[in-house]
Amino acid sequence: MENELFNRKLLERFPEIHDNFITYTSWQDGIQTGSTLIVEDVFDPFCKKAAMNKNTETVKRICEFVEECICSNDYLEYNVIYIGFLEWLKSSPVPALVNGLLESSRKAYDELIY
Repeated sequence: MENELFNRKLLERFPEIHDNFITYTSWQDGIQTGSTLIVEDVFDPFCKKAAMNKNTETVKRICEFVEECICSNDYLEYNVIYIGFLEWLKSSPVPALVNGLLESSRKAYDELIY
């Protein structure tokens, strides 16, 4: 998978981030902007806000997406979520997100050392 495909997948699954995505990427490479940057600077703040607002349905969708990426055989997809999301979450835990992690993503999260 390439950055563009991952970014499109992220936008399809989370249309709520579309406006922030456009603003963030407008001065970069648009849809081809590096996916780790998108996750760190657009997706992570969205996730934190959803958790802080106690939006349980969105938190569930986030955790399912993270699990899907961690279980993926795609190198980019796995690494983008591991580096961009799980490492962020480990360094700045958000309880609703940590508690919502599914089996494989929770295992990867628990193995991170910070």
